[in-house]
Amino acid sequence: MSLNVELLKEIASEVRHRVQPLIGVKKAWRTLGRGAGGDRTRLIDAVAEEAVFEKLKEKKVSCVVVSEEKGATRIGGGGGGYLIVDALDGTNNALRGIPFCCVSLAAADRPKLSAVHSAVVQDLYHGETFWALKGGGAFLEGKPLAPSKTESLRDALVGVDLNPPIPEGKAGSLLRLLRAAKHSRHFGANALELCYVASGRLDAFVEVRDRMRVTDLAASQLIIQEAGGLITNEAGGRLDAPASTPRFRLSFLAAGNKNLLNRIVSILHGGSLRLNP
Repeated sequence: MSLNVELLKEIASEVRHRVQPLIGVKKAWRTLGRGAGGDRTRLIDAVAEEAVFEKLKEKKVSCVVVSEEKGATRIGGGGGGYLIVDALDGTNNALRGIPFCCVSLAAADRPKLSAVHSAVVQDLYHGETFWALKGGGAFLEGKPLAPSKTESLRDALVGVDLNPPIPEGKAGSLLRLLRAAKHSRHFGANALELCYVASGRLDAFVEVRDRMRVTDLAASQLIIQEAGGLITNEAGGRLDAPASTPRFRLSFLAAGNKNLLNRIVSILHGGSLRLNP
C-alpha cells in the first residue's frame, strides 16, 4: 500500500485510540530513555510511535520512517518514499491532561520539506483532523481551510514559542515583537498551532529559537501553504530543510497573509528586512 492521505488518516486515528487512555495518567510519565530527536522518551511517546509502526506493518507499506523516537527506520524494504512523523507533539500537555496535543504525519518522495505531498495533523484530544494534498488544497475534516486576512499586528493573535533556551541574540527581536503584538499565545504543540494559522484561528506563529524539528513541521507547513497562508524562514525567504533525521532543527515564520508576515519580518529585523519568498 502506498503512502497517501487516507492511510495517514487511518494511522492518525490509531495513534489517537492508543494515546487517549494515557492522557493525564501517571504511568504515561515513565521515562524509557532518550529518543533520536534528543528528548526524553516517555511511555506515552513510545505508545504513540509504536502505533504508527504497527499500522504500517499491518498495511504492508514499504517506506522509510523518520520519527522523533527511532530516527530513520526502513519498513518493508523502504522503497515507497518517506513518512515524516511526530507521533505525539505536545507531550508535556498530554502528560498533564491539558487538551492540546496532536499526531503529525507527512508523506514525501524525498527526505526534504519541499518534497512533502500529503499531510495529516490530528488533534489527539478532540479528534479534529487537518489534512492537505500538494496542489489539492487543505481541509479541516471535509471543509476547505482559509487563513486569516488580519493585517495589523495590533489586531492579530500571534503564537510565539518562548520555551527556553532562547538564543541571546534573539531575545531583543522577540521582545520587540511582543510589544508590537497586542495578543500573543503559545499552546505547547507547534504542529497543531500551525494548523490553527492555516484555519484562521491564529493569525500568525513565530519560532526563532532554531529549535523546531522537521518532524514537527513537515505536515503543517504543507497544510498552511495549501490553505493559502505563508510560511518562510526567519529572514522571510523560502522555507526548506532536509528531513532525513529528527535532529535537524530550524526557525520559521508563518502568517495568514503577506502584509502581516511582512510586518513581523520587519519588526524581528529592526525594520531592515522585508519578504523575499
